Amino acid sequence: FDNLSTVQFDDRLIYSCRDYLNSNIVGISAPSRINAFTHSWGYRKYLPILASGVHSMLNMLSEFQRLLSISRCNPPDRVGDMIQAISSYIREVDEYSNCRSKSLECLSDLDILVLDHIFRIRLRDKSANLLLVLAKLDAFIALAKFNIDYHLVFPQITENDSMYPALKISELRHIVINRCIPNSIQFNESQNLIFLTGPNMSGKSSFLKALGWAVHLAHLGMGVPAKSMFLTVLDEIVSDINNTDKIAEGQS
Repeated sequence: FDNLSTVQFDDRLIYSCRDYLNSNIVGISAPSRINAFTHSWGYRKYLPILASGVHSMLNMLSEFQRLLSISRCNPPDRVGDMIQAISSYIREVDEYSNCRSKSLECLSDLDILVLDHIFRIRLRDKSANLLLVLAKLDAFIALAKFNIDYHLVFPQITENDSMYPALKISELRHIVINRCIPNSIQFNESQNLIFLTGPNMSGKSSFLKALGWAVHLAHLGMGVPAKSMFLTVLDEIVSDINNTDKIAEGQS
């Protein structure tokens, strides 16, 4: 994920591709230059719209090509499946037309009509699925970048074999406090209650909030701000902290 976390997708490009794929302009019936030439005059007024959409799709495929070039590591299975779907889509586009090898400025009107047929008709469902793959991949990349930037570790979660939940965190810290002093805590069948005391500004609320955040992040499948964490699956977090602390500014 270290390499993939450097990839960023432009929201405007994604929205442009989505709107283009959802347009109701009827495309040519076959991806051939002869067929495109036959219908080119009738599509004259739609060409600027189709050209904009085709350019957006080609730009997105270029970004995907860059992603494929840096994803040489062994990604997790779900991410690997997404990358495989992207690679397969690009191969299919290239099988139907060699237009993708041209620069955008060199694409003729006939090239635009041929590519439009490929994107919106021949591979319509796969084009739509590609945007879903992109959305999921973008989310995974964002999570990976978040874990890297904040030095998070993945917790170990297990099913609860008894009626008592278990929780063990080593060197827990608050995710937004710089130079935070880490604390460790453990709950089990014989130790399931703590009385947390201390003077004002000693970090009591910050510790409780850090604990709640760690449990919540663990159940979201994300990393936690700690050296290590083990817990059973919990049903809920009950909290009653009513204050106006500004933790990031050190104000209590």
